[in-house]
Amino acid sequence: MTEMSADANIGEDDPFSGDINFGVFVNETGGNLFYNRNDIDNEIKRSQELGSEYYTLTYEPDAGNADGKFRRVRVTLRDPALRVVTKAGYFAQNEGTPVHPRKQKMIDISEAVRSTIPFPALALTIEDLVRHPDTGRVEFTVVLKSGNIGWQAADNGKSTVDLTLAAASLTERGDVLASKAETVTASTASQDAARLAEVMTRMPMRLRVPPKTQSVRVVVQTAENGRIGAVELDRKTLDAAPQPPTPEPKLLSRPPD
Repeated sequence: MTEMSADANIGEDDPFSGDINFGVFVNETGGNLFYNRNDIDNEIKRSQELGSEYYTLTYEPDAGNADGKFRRVRVTLRDPALRVVTKAGYFAQNEGTPVHPRKQKMIDISEAVRSTIPFPALALTIEDLVRHPDTGRVEFTVVLKSGNIGWQAADNGKSTVDLTLAAASLTERGDVLASKAETVTASTASQDAARLAEVMTRMPMRLRVPPKTQSVRVVVQTAENGRIGAVELDRKTLDAAPQPPTPEPKLLSRPPD
């Protein structure tokens, strides 16, 4: 693998259709290849500089033909002093290919986060809401009542359930300013249906809240049956939250080997 191969011109074709070339792979997915270098400190400094002066732009392409082919993305700028970092392109949706279940779940979650309709299949509440103006974030606990979540029997008399937890800061028009999603596995020491129905699952969440945020919407989806619940915090509730000081980061000592 050489630096020249990393910058290879692959035209309009699928850049990943042939043999794997990690130089091409890194560059075509928006990364940067470091080859035969011994100046990592300078590269870290350069990354810090780039990370302090940038804009993030997104766009939604036209649907086009659902043929599953690779579509190249080109971004041009009038100002030659500016630099664009982007992926080489993307693969169009293939009309004849079923959507992967995991991808479909993320689509469902995304739609639920931006939706204005309620999702009552799962009962959610928010507790322990606090905000940290110094970091522009809020912290809260999502409380999920266990009805309808589909507990699965596990070893040692326990039950578990896999959940997707997502939250987004939204503008008045419903545009997403910041978001976060994570998978959570809840566990309880019972397999009795009556007791499982009363279990309360508490999930901590921290989310960035930009100044233009008008609401925060939280969504939970179960992996087993796909049921969704949602709860929303309006701007008034966010502003009224207490403001404890943000904890200082602590260094953890590592025991000797």
